[in-house]
Amino acid sequence: MWIVAKYKINEINILKKNFREILGNEPEYYFPKVQYNKIINRKFKIMKKSALDDYFICYHPLFKNANILNILKFTKGLKYILNGFRNNQFEISKFIIRCKSFEDKNG
Repeated sequence: MWIVAKYKINEINILKKNFREILGNEPEYYFPKVQYNKIINRKFKIMKKSALDDYFICYHPLFKNANILNILKFTKGLKYILNGFRNNQFEISKFIIRCKSFEDKNG
């Protein structure tokens, strides 16, 4: 099951570590990014920015369990989990497939 969650930018590594400890194995994370060129000091620089700002999409089969989600709500580094993700699994999957269709070899 996919969830959409908001995280604290400086604590993403702590959040991933805590998810791994609680869930038992590594969940699948999806952080879509946008790459663009910016002129800095008369030179082109390749810049990358998160398409979802400080949100990420995460998949793990244990997310179906309400008790696991209640434990994850209080994980360090997590601001909150968006409500309604259970009803919108098809739309989340469709969004991920659409984003992946626009990725280059570097993601």
